[in-house]
Amino acid sequence: MLMQAELPVVFTGFFMPHVNQLHRELEQVLLTHRNHPSLLAVAFGNEFNLKRDFDSSEKRAAFVREVSRLYEHGKRLAPHRFIMSNSGYALYPSDMVSAHAGFVTDRPTVKHESGTYKESLPDIDLVERFTGVLRAEKLLHKRQWVHEHNLTDIYPQVRRNSERLQQAARKWHFERTRQIPDLCGYQYWLMADSAPDPQMDSLEDGILNYFWEPTKAVSEEEMCEINGPIALLLTSDVNDRTFWAHEGKTLGLVLSHYGEQPLHSPQISWRLQVGSEVLATGTQPTASVPMGEVRFLMPLSIPPLELTESKQLELIVELTDDSGQQARNRWSLWAFHRNLFADSTVHIITRLRSAWVSQAYPFTQEAVKVPQTADLLITSALDAQAFYYLRNGGKVLWLAQSNQFDQQVRTDYFSPSLAGCGTYIEDHPAMANFPCQRYCDLQFFNLMEGGFALPIPEDDHLWMLSAGAAPGQVADCLAPSNTMTPLIWGIRVVGEWTSRERSLERIAWTVEANVGEGRLLLTTLNLLANLDEAKPEAVCLFDSLLRYATSEHFQPSGQMSEEELSGLLTPYVS
Repeated sequence: MLMQAELPVVFTGFFMPHVNQLHRELEQVLLTHRNHPSLLAVAFGNEFNLKRDFDSSEKRAAFVREVSRLYEHGKRLAPHRFIMSNSGYALYPSDMVSAHAGFVTDRPTVKHESGTYKESLPDIDLVERFTGVLRAEKLLHKRQWVHEHNLTDIYPQVRRNSERLQQAARKWHFERTRQIPDLCGYQYWLMADSAPDPQMDSLEDGILNYFWEPTKAVSEEEMCEINGPIALLLTSDVNDRTFWAHEGKTLGLVLSHYGEQPLHSPQISWRLQVGSEVLATGTQPTASVPMGEVRFLMPLSIPPLELTESKQLELIVELTDDSGQQARNRWSLWAFHRNLFADSTVHIITRLRSAWVSQAYPFTQEAVKVPQTADLLITSALDAQAFYYLRNGGKVLWLAQSNQFDQQVRTDYFSPSLAGCGTYIEDHPAMANFPCQRYCDLQFFNLMEGGFALPIPEDDHLWMLSAGAAPGQVADCLAPSNTMTPLIWGIRVVGEWTSRERSLERIAWTVEANVGEGRLLLTTLNLLANLDEAKPEAVCLFDSLLRYATSEHFQPSGQMSEEELSGLLTPYVS
């Protein structure tokens, strides 16, 4: 393990007032550790962005002069160690550059703070472990929230799901970074979660928990596969992990080789499997590879698969050479079976204005007016006609679009930096024809990216409160009920990462409810924008929801009041 020490300067403003102390600190660090084999480099601080932080060339020049003095001091003490001006920006003099983006060509560059800053949900089961100086009140508050919302039994699974989502982002980021030959490596952010303290809440962006224990849903084997000296990488990005089973798929395979010796006559073998069942295999020799090279190896062609239903698959690729060097990596893929709903006896009105829907389901009828005799209305907006059709006994599949709600939450697939989110998919007939492992894995990337969710309220009210209630209260006789059932939902961390304390919030992408005499299936996923043969995941999820909404199983148990839903017909205009 190679270590980079960093002097205690978080940004440029903390450098000049303490420069003499920094000279003393640098000297102590190097005299103590300069002969240790793991000490790779010493940096003078974090993220010295001169263009951003100084408003004059004179101030920038004075800052660089002091950095140069400190650099010369360091090189005198440890001429064989990398001395770095800072971690984050290319500021010279510096033996090595840690860049937050891109690379330089005149010296070694490592990626600054790799790992995408993605968090998991906090582990509230660790509350009782805090018996020392740090207290666990902030974790305790989150545990109380979980208990008050009747999520105690399911929260551990949602948290594990958030850790799998975090690992998906981590794996994607490392594999993308290793495909850039001009990067010599990366600094990883972060090894262990940060426990809450009096000034800040916890940050769950590590591989290990607060106590440096491997309790999170990531294995040593997974980390070795993407961080080993020899790494196999896919060129396909995270938005390209699905395909039609009957068409197969071609993926690009890249090798990042920083092993101890060249690869002589390496051989690539791969297999595609569901559980222990192997669906396809392949073996191919490739040319020898020298050390320190990133190279496109080969296209990897998955043949058409004879599946009777959609499946989540695992692609495993292995490399061996005649000297015994090895590498292995694996990825989840989703193969979709194209068997669309085709019951032409069902009277379906669609108001999606989608040419693809009209072609794929020719028995559907586009109409401006919605007859009450229709078996199902598929709409992208709730207007007065759709509302009255629903409340009077109609069934509605609503592919909701953004900005139709007074309250909505933007939810990209990977949560914002330093904010955790865990997803959960109920075991429900609406999802019967869509492969998933009870959470939104990468087959949901295109369905969530740039999309939104609905916050599940703390009380019974979605958008409005009944009139006539006393301040701070709601009259029982007037309170509109909301017991809608979330089918695809999640828990997210709310609040800035620098906040003293953050909170949790429950959100949903797909819900169902009885409304008046009718039944509503509502989804905010990006289905309509992705209904295309190139996005089999969108096609098959839409088809699964359509099958459910036209079946006898569409019997929601919860309620959404007519009063609540009517609030969407006349939204505030700002």
